[in-house]
Amino acid sequence: NADATMGGLNVTALLYAIWEQFMFMIMSVGLLSLFKNRFNRTSRTLRYMSANAFNAYVIHFLIIAVVVIMLSVLNLNHYISLFVAVVLSIGASFLLGRLVNPIMNL
Repeated sequence: NADATMGGLNVTALLYAIWEQFMFMIMSVGLLSLFKNRFNRTSRTLRYMSANAFNAYVIHFLIIAVVVIMLSVLNLNHYISLFVAVVLSIGASFLLGRLVNPIMNL
């Protein structure tokens, strides 16, 4: 019964909640281990992003707002719009983060 897993005081909902948390923990530890063992490398791009991460974090909300407003007039498919917004926002956040780096380090 699907309704029994949606909550309430019953054994099915309890078991589902325990299973969900257990899977979250296993997947979190598994992904941390995977990335530590397989992808623990550096490159020129990753060093650049690391050096500008805080600045990108500080200004990213402004860039996302501008990109979304610009994309809203195009009336694209939502999935295409999301993809374009993610790519443009990440790129622009790090590029502008690099430009404001001298200002932020005062």
